Amino acid sequence: MIKETKYPGYSCDALGNVYNKHGKTMRICKSNHISLYVDGVQTKVYVHRLIYETFNEEIPDGMVVMRKFDRSNALHNLYLETVNECSRKSAITNNSREVAQFDENGNFVKKWRSARQCARELFCCHSTISKICNGEIKDAFINVKWYR
Repeated sequence: MIKETKYPGYSCDALGNVYNKHGKTMRICKSNHISLYVDGVQTKVYVHRLIYETFNEEIPDGMVVMRKFDRSNALHNLYLETVNECSRKSAITNNSREVAQFDENGNFVKKWRSARQCARELFCCHSTISKICNGEIKDAFINVKWYR
């Protein structure tokens, strides 16, 4: 079943496909968004949110649309979750490795429970922290190492 979205000229189906006003399937970017044009203004919309809102209701404040199994945007794969529940799931895992920061003289400065936690505090990407710790980046802006 194809249903009209809240954006004029665009529709979607329960399988996660989005259609333009000509009935053609729109291309979904790797980051799971599409560009919709409303009154000549481009708007980027996440597909899973668009599908959920079209077939269910407006997403309440403090809630996010999550997928049950995979990256599928099909309606049967989507559900609402609070922001707190979502953030608890992405917390530290057993696979996390502690990261330590050292100054120019090699003196210990600070320790984090994971590369993600370190990256959040230092305003950089967690993969950059991991690459520095693994020795893939030699001239780094910060001196961090795996702590063990």
